[in-house]
Amino acid sequence: MRKLTFKGYLKQYIKELSACGSFCLKKIDKEADRNFRVVALSMLLAQLTNAKVEAVQSQRLKNAFDELKDVKDVEAALKENQLSEEYEKVYKSFFLL
Repeated sequence: MRKLTFKGYLKQYIKELSACGSFCLKKIDKEADRNFRVVALSMLLAQLTNAKVEAVQSQRLKNAFDELKDVKDVEAALKENQLSEEYEKVYKSFFLL
């Protein structure tokens, strides 16, 4: 049986929550202002995968990215409670599976 990684969890959760049924950042960008729950998930995934987020149009996504852009190790920052509560909730829900 495969072990679910944090990155895999984010991809699965984004697909479930997004209206587009995808974790593609371009598609998420179009719905970020109406679907706030996918924003934190998408930015965590973008940070973990080193995705290019400069082209996003949504102000909500831009703000979320600004908070994470200087974080070198996202998972370590989450473990040490160095990020906002929104990201902490996502990380804690991963361990509740």
